[in-house]
Amino acid sequence: MTNIPAAREKSLSLAAIFFYSLSLFSHITMNLPNKLTGVFFTLGLGFLLSGCESMFHDDLDNCPQAVYVKLYNTTCKADSIGLNNQSNVHLLAFDEDNKLAASAELKDIDLGNKQKGFTEVRLPIKSDTPDQDRVYNIYAWTGVNGKFSADAKIGQKKDEIFASLRSGAESQYMNLGSDRVYFGQAGRSVVLKNPAKNGSQEDHIAVPVGELTYRLNVSVVLDKSMLGRVNPPSIREFGLEIKSGNGTYNFDASHALNSAIMTYQPNGPVVYNDTALVAKYTVMDLQTGLGSQVRISHSKNGQTRDVEMPIDIQHDLIAAILAYASKPENKFSFNLNCEHDIDLKFLIKDKCDGCGQYMCAGVFINDWLVHTFETELGK
Repeated sequence: MTNIPAAREKSLSLAAIFFYSLSLFSHITMNLPNKLTGVFFTLGLGFLLSGCESMFHDDLDNCPQAVYVKLYNTTCKADSIGLNNQSNVHLLAFDEDNKLAASAELKDIDLGNKQKGFTEVRLPIKSDTPDQDRVYNIYAWTGVNGKFSADAKIGQKKDEIFASLRSGAESQYMNLGSDRVYFGQAGRSVVLKNPAKNGSQEDHIAVPVGELTYRLNVSVVLDKSMLGRVNPPSIREFGLEIKSGNGTYNFDASHALNSAIMTYQPNGPVVYNDTALVAKYTVMDLQTGLGSQVRISHSKNGQTRDVEMPIDIQHDLIAAILAYASKPENKFSFNLNCEHDIDLKFLIKDKCDGCGQYMCAGVFINDWLVHTFETELGK
């Protein structure tokens, strides 16, 4: 028996449907005016001829393929002003070789909410091997807006650079303000059958995304022991600086190696009261090994000195905080995957009366004292 190609088998079955539909169409339209009947006939024939399932086409290589993606927030303390307010989405499809096969950037899109049902976003995919089945892994980013330089070129590997937070004068990151960034990967791969045999293919998938931004409420507080000095320091003599090399991302949300360390700007003016300064920051994800540092300085009479900080905080603030928080004696539950609004407080003492040298005597996270340092007076 002669083998009939699959595409022709489908065409033959469609032919039967076409002629049956044509006879039914003739029956329905027999009493319509001739001109109107001709219009309906032309429209119906055009639809059949143009479709990827048309019996008149054996070449289905260019039939469209797509994945429809829904995003949902997996951050532990997800709130209504998080993912639902995102209006910028990057969808990325990587093939079996971890190379970018398709991408789409959508702006001004309403992702919806749980009550309304999440919005599906379409990611068109054109296979470069239409005679083969292909497997894709789907990644999603939101919030990578004009404050980032982002580029997605077909053929790039998932561990290559995708986006970097822009920087300006004096090596300062662009201020993120109230912006939030989310990233996620689909929990399963998408298989699209080869279009040469199967014509148009599509799949629907949900991608869990978690937040990568953190809002830090940082305060530097003068210890009460200094207030009774003859010449106590003014809180306005102290400065605060946060630096990190966490502003550059690969497609898979890993960080590019040896990224430049930049300074984060506070979201607004630093607020001073009698004994404390408070500054609010929005920073990218807090991971160890990215050179995240806090520098507190004291300036007076034209001289600026660094406040003595613990060595571990000087080299990697986040690693130190996580180490402090994990100590059993602290009885402090802290999970960076859940906590994205963090209060940090640094308690400052003088090393000696009137010597102008200061040290960090304690670190608080969300009002929990997680680390203390002995004050060595008289040195």
